[in-house]
Amino acid sequence: MEIEEPIPFADELDTLLKNHIFKRSLVLWFYYLKREPQKDIAEITSISTSTISDIIAKWKREGSVENRKGQGNKSSISEFTKNAVIDEQKKDRKKPVTEICRDLQARNYDISYKQGLSVINNHFDSVWAPYKISLTPKNKANRVKWINDHSLWRWCKWQRVVWTDEKIFAMHPAGKRVRVRILFDESPEDFSLKKVQQGGKKVMFWGSISSLGKIYLDIIPDSINSKVYCDFLEDKALPAIRQMHHSSFLYQHDGAPAHRAASTAAFLKKEDIKVLSWPAQSPDLNPIEQVWLWMDTKVKTKTFENIEELTQYVFDLWDELPKNTVLSYIEKLKSKFPYVYNHNGELYAEES
Repeated sequence: MEIEEPIPFADELDTLLKNHIFKRSLVLWFYYLKREPQKDIAEITSISTSTISDIIAKWKREGSVENRKGQGNKSSISEFTKNAVIDEQKKDRKKPVTEICRDLQARNYDISYKQGLSVINNHFDSVWAPYKISLTPKNKANRVKWINDHSLWRWCKWQRVVWTDEKIFAMHPAGKRVRVRILFDESPEDFSLKKVQQGGKKVMFWGSISSLGKIYLDIIPDSINSKVYCDFLEDKALPAIRQMHHSSFLYQHDGAPAHRAASTAAFLKKEDIKVLSWPAQSPDLNPIEQVWLWMDTKVKTKTFENIEELTQYVFDLWDELPKNTVLSYIEKLKSKFPYVYNHNGELYAEES
């Protein structure tokens, strides 16, 4: 039976471990000398990762782990300083409290980190805000005009449209939300951020649907240009489309550079393909975007060992996609028109 060795000078050790200078120095020792990741340091020391990040940032900034003169706990701050903290957070809803306090201290405000944190917590809520496409006034106007031009189309005409799009699926998709601080009477939607392309190991697909159901799905290079796009259409996509629709279809694609290139237009004209006019920044009006959303939601619930597994899973999902689901996405298009028109071209807001 192993006998547990008693801790020598237990009280002294406990006191030492509570000393903030020792704890900060210990963090730096693990981080710089032992090269431990911050999450491992947190597990070893029971210090939160946010505190560890602040300690490292303070060392990089000041070369010290000690509080500067005037820092530390204070009983209260003035209304003037409190309002300055609130104003700084309103200017940038993602700005960390440490940066707010540091910037105010540089402007000779008498404030500590704990005081700043207290003010922020008392006046703001920390929430996840979505990423959202930011429409320009010109594109909003073009969207309204497009709806005016197509609102009287009969269903038989919409049935002829072949909807197409490219979609990147990533093994480690980027987040769709970002942490921001909002006032208690504000909404996260008010602080949505511009959407950016996802990174990591990924594969791009090109897909097409119509009122007849799924038409074609295949991999396409993510470095697509007009030549690659036209070759793909000629060799793969158009034969599949014509097999279902023959020559009686209206081709839709968005304004991506490869799509709007002069050589692409010339190719489509040579192939006698009529193209549906399309307003920029309008994924909400393309039914295949809902197909991508349906697939992407399922992809994000899975983990993949390699890009081949991800690719096969996407093809399997396409095979599983019911024809009735595709048709429902297309039929929903005209129901979006009144919302977009009445909101001056804003993106259609899906019901929660």
